[in-house]
Amino acid sequence: MTRAVELITKKEYPELDKFRREFKISNDGELCIVVGGDGTFIGAASSRDKPILFVRDNSPMSAGYNSDISLSETDYIIDQIKRNAFKIEDIGKKIKLVYNDKTHYAVNDVVLHNVKEEVYFEVYRKGEKVYPFPISGDGIIISNRVGSTAYNRSAGGPILIDQSALCLTFISPDSPFTNSLVFKEDDRIEVKVLKGRGLLSFDNTELGKLSIGSRFEVSTSKKPIKVIKLRGREESISDKLHRLIIRKMSSV
Repeated sequence: MTRAVELITKKEYPELDKFRREFKISNDGELCIVVGGDGTFIGAASSRDKPILFVRDNSPMSAGYNSDISLSETDYIIDQIKRNAFKIEDIGKKIKLVYNDKTHYAVNDVVLHNVKEEVYFEVYRKGEKVYPFPISGDGIIISNRVGSTAYNRSAGGPILIDQSALCLTFISPDSPFTNSLVFKEDDRIEVKVLKGRGLLSFDNTELGKLSIGSRFEVSTSKKPIKVIKLRGREESISDKLHRLIIRKMSSV
């Protein structure tokens, strides 16, 4: 019986014809194959709970941190899936964001970014202030393990190893303390705007502009981010960082 898979891509690649010949392409497929860059993967994972095989395209601009394999190995990918030579792994938990009494789930990060001038805010953990004074700057990034390698890393934040931890990184802070904060799985983070305005978004999806008194709450959800790992193509963190460094050096 031909295996049913969901195929997601933003572009048309010649290699996709092989997938269409070898599998039954259906939205009800038990597995999801995502071809493209990080944005395509995040978009697919945010709206699906099924396991995803992230196949990065061959573009030098595509980091594809959470992908272990590229489109150039299409034949190998098809063979491994047909032979069930893969495992399903949880690489992190989605971020739960509550704003205006509505709940959203992020795969990568939640970002509060200033509008024109600096934004002043307070950060609470389980209802208690993290700092005794307001923090100002261009905003904050709250990311999970998956998102810690993206905007968070570019802003100087740490790469998380723990699947359930959250990291809060300040964007250009004007404060005595500028270090990132790492929170445990059961922590609840609340941010309150004190002065200025900020744009709240998750996974590059804008939710709205925050002003004085606006609040939002972030925590680790129970929703896992499940990916497919093919045998013989399981990259370690060191492998991924090496690939990213080589890619960046070659683009200079």
